[in-house]
Amino acid sequence: MAAGNDTNYTYQWYQNSTNSTTGATPILGATQASYTPRNESGGTTYYFVKVANNAACAVPVSNIIPVMVKPSMAIIQQPSNATYCQGQTGVQPFKVVATGQGLTYEWFKNTLRLYMEVRPQG
Repeated sequence: MAAGNDTNYTYQWYQNSTNSTTGATPILGATQASYTPRNESGGTTYYFVKVANNAACAVPVSNIIPVMVKPSMAIIQQPSNATYCQGQTGVQPFKVVATGQGLTYEWFKNTLRLYMEVRPQG
């Protein structure tokens, strides 16, 4: 957030795909002292603000702020119900399929954690 003592400041926030003010584009409607970046798509976007006043002084530029939006995770195949007889052989493992980065899996029996792994089968 940009701040100062003069109430006649004007603000314009910019975004860029590189860590530079060169080639940055102004964000439409982002003309307040604070700005909330969008988070609909993953990746890193770089933001900065230019502040001006009605005294026509030099226009200072803020530090560049990198904002990383990580992709969402989702389970796209749920484990299915199963019924087995005690001592039965040929029991198939539960399986879950998930999307996202850096996934780990924890398997539980009721509330007791059985184990954690990086594979999708338990």
